[in-house]
Amino acid sequence: MLHWGISLLALAGCMHESDDAEKTALEGVWKIGCNYDADDDIYETEELRFSGNGFSGNFVEFADASCSMKEYQFDISGSTLIGSEVILTSGETVNKIDITFAKALVTLGTDDMVIGFNTESVCSNSNWQKNVAVDITNCAFFEMPEKIYDIFKIDGNNLKFGDESTGDGDSDSTRPTQLDDTAYSKQ
Repeated sequence: MLHWGISLLALAGCMHESDDAEKTALEGVWKIGCNYDADDDIYETEELRFSGNGFSGNFVEFADASCSMKEYQFDISGSTLIGSEVILTSGETVNKIDITFAKALVTLGTDDMVIGFNTESVCSNSNWQKNVAVDITNCAFFEMPEKIYDIFKIDGNNLKFGDESTGDGDSDSTRPTQLDDTAYSKQ
């Protein structure tokens, strides 16, 4: 199983909102540069774009610490609904956010991954190609959720989402109860 790379947000794609879309606190581009994810033993970069209630995300996983040897890339898009403020047991005030996924693409970055995916006919596809995006929106192999129930907090130019170890976000009642340590930086 491949790692979604999002604390939730599991999230790039091509979601475009009109200039008339109502702006939210999340408006703009947020990034995490090359970092090591010890839980999944990978190096990754992440980029989230919010416009009105639409979002897109780009998650790239790498084989090396300099993030130059791409293994694969996820591009996802959908919509968000920012909910009420809640106070965590830590005393921090955060907002609820519901993230609905509309589309997901994966791009394989190595010949070995292409061979493996073709051999296994992942997503009923035996014609995977290197550096070619494939729609995986309805592919059970990737177990893409339809919706994630999360929390977020913006502190200056930093954005944090919920720590999935404190709630898996599969429902409102399993929404994370603490923030993750990893922060996205406003661009």
